[in-house]
Amino acid sequence: MRRTDRIVIHEAACRAMLATRLTYPSEARRAAASASHLFKVCDAPGLLRYAMYRGLDELTLVELSQWANRASRQEYADRVHASTPGHADWRHVCDEPYRIFRGAAHEAATCLVIDRQRLRRADRRIACEWIDTIIAALERQSPEGLCAATFFVSTGGDVVLNLAEWLSPDAHRRALQKPDCQQFETADVGERRTPAHPGITAEHELGRYMLVANLESELIGDGETRKPSAGRT
Repeated sequence: MRRTDRIVIHEAACRAMLATRLTYPSEARRAAASASHLFKVCDAPGLLRYAMYRGLDELTLVELSQWANRASRQEYADRVHASTPGHADWRHVCDEPYRIFRGAAHEAATCLVIDRQRLRRADRRIACEWIDTIIAALERQSPEGLCAATFFVSTGGDVVLNLAEWLSPDAHRRALQKPDCQQFETADVGERRTPAHPGITAEHELGRYMLVANLESELIGDGETRKPSAGRT
């Protein structure tokens, strides 16, 4: 594994992903957990990329692990992840990305914004329709400072994860303050929001995170990994 300081979710060719957010009672506990997690994951077979992020507004850590196959992901979850210290706010199992949007910003992203949207009932078809709606809104007007947005659907079909790479936390905050955000009902996508969908709940969870560490397999980028099969890449 090689260590990088870049947020590069949209370049991963994963076939399986595990996303977890953990909460800690103090900054000291969060810092200790960061070191422990990185030590445990570095030799996991089948791992393509492991990235850890710290919450900017709460004492949280987010782990995103991207895998070559489901079996490797499950082995890691059974062997290591179940004993990870910290209270798990949520944990989602996903397959490969459904769609990827690339924004106009070409500089390196320094902030990850995670938008976690629940469905009224588990239905992958509705989840994919929802993502298509968001992509269409972004294609009409991509917010300034957005580098990329990678969309996953949980294997249960009840949650959409939008992992958006932004130039900075301030760039994201500025986008949220644009006046035309108010004409839409839900699903923050930066400068505008997409119309409500009958299968999507009105509530969604939005969080800003900074990269702690990113470990990448040497296989990434050498032609042996597969690009997402659906959507704009």
